[in-house]
Amino acid sequence: MDENPPPYEEKYSGGSSGRKLQDVKMTNRPYNLDDQATASRSMLVSAAAEKIHAALEQRALYGISKTKLVVIPSGHGCSEFPSSRQTDEASDKDVDLSGSYKIAEYDEKPITIELTGEVNSVEFWSQTQAVDELRRQVASRIGGGRGSMLHVMVDEVHVRYETPFGEYDTMSVMAIIVDMV
Repeated sequence: MDENPPPYEEKYSGGSSGRKLQDVKMTNRPYNLDDQATASRSMLVSAAAEKIHAALEQRALYGISKTKLVVIPSGHGCSEFPSSRQTDEASDKDVDLSGSYKIAEYDEKPITIELTGEVNSVEFWSQTQAVDELRRQVASRIGGGRGSMLHVMVDEVHVRYETPFGEYDTMSVMAIIVDMV
C-alpha cells in the first residue's frame, strides 16, 4: 500500500470527480449580489420597523390611533435627534437639536425618530425598495387591518433650530414620514 499523499493536482481539483476548486466555490455561495442586497436590506429595515412599531404601540397605549412620525436617517450632520448628545461623539459640523426645534411643515412637534449608524444613511433610505419594505414590515406588525391606514413616504422636511449663539437657523433634511390615519 502506497503511503504517499495524492498528487497536488488531484487533491485540489476535486480528484476523480472531475470538479474543479472553482466549481466548488460557486456551489458554496448561496446568493448572487441582488439576493444578498435584498436580504441585507430586509434585516436593516426590520430594525427601523421595530422602532416605528414601538412608537405607534406607545401611542396606542394612550388611546391615540392617529400618529405622525418623522424618521430621520443618519448623515445629516445632526446629533442624536431629539435627545441630548454627548460632546465627545459630536463633530464641529453637528447641529444640536436637543433644545428647541420645530419642523416647519407641522404645527406641532411630531414624534421624531433618528436612525443612527452608517447603515441607516440617507443613501440607504433613498432607495424605493427600502421604503417599500419598511411600509410592508410596519403594516404586518400593526396587523388587524390597520396596515391599510399606514402611509410611508420619503420627503424633505425643514428643521428650524436654535444655534449655540441664540440665533435660529433652518436645515433641510430628507426624512421618512410615517402617517397612521
